[in-house]
Amino acid sequence: MKSREDAFNLLERLGAPRRLFKHLQLVGEVGGEIISKLDDLGVQYDKRFVQVGIAVHDAGKIVHPSELEKGGNLHEAAGEKLLLEQGVDAKIARCCRSHAQYASMSVSFEELIIALADTLWKGSREADLELQVLNVTEN
Repeated sequence: MKSREDAFNLLERLGAPRRLFKHLQLVGEVGGEIISKLDDLGVQYDKRFVQVGIAVHDAGKIVHPSELEKGGNLHEAAGEKLLLEQGVDAKIARCCRSHAQYASMSVSFEELIIALADTLWKGSREADLELQVLNVTEN
């Protein structure tokens, strides 16, 4: 999977609901702002990974559509499994878990960016997450 468009095409083939696409677009807009700032700062990272990871981070909500409305975490492992079954690279598929479980697992800088975009889109702030991202950009 090379692009956000590839990711969206896969999700469409898997029957992703319209509401999921809207969420992914909104998180993608926030991610785009973060990417722009990181680029301005000259931070080195895998931009494509971030864009694709954002596009698929909630793929498990295809399997657990009730979590689009009520929240929950069943979609995390389900999304990773679903993407792996479709031949998606394991590092990308892992974003389904790491976007929510970043505090309890070892994650890459790119996964932190995905988690940050998913947190900020709804107007929430997560100080620990923000500090982790900032610590990487300062080094």
